[in-house]
Amino acid sequence: MLAGIPSVARGMFEQAVPMLKRGKPITSAGVDVYLRESDFAAALDDIQSRHAAVEVGSYPFSRDGRFGATLVVRGTDSALIERVLEEVVAAMTALGGETRRI
Repeated sequence: MLAGIPSVARGMFEQAVPMLKRGKPITSAGVDVYLRESDFAAALDDIQSRHAAVEVGSYPFSRDGRFGATLVVRGTDSALIERVLEEVVAAMTALGGETRRI
């Protein structure tokens, strides 16, 4: 339970900070692809199933009359994130998608 008064809540947070456990920072890398999710869902599912240590997310968009998605790889191992993102880009390119690193 936290107080609703900002100055009181701030004091409560400050007291709680030493009790919080810290883990490895989560980082991410992403790419925009101009393909519909249904066109790449199986490929992305395959990549995710081979890399349980990271999370792969797909966030659809429509820009300038084109459909696509932002694909994001998240985890605690930066080198693994980059390798998985390279796999994602290779898979999207093989499916005929135009990619742009974000």
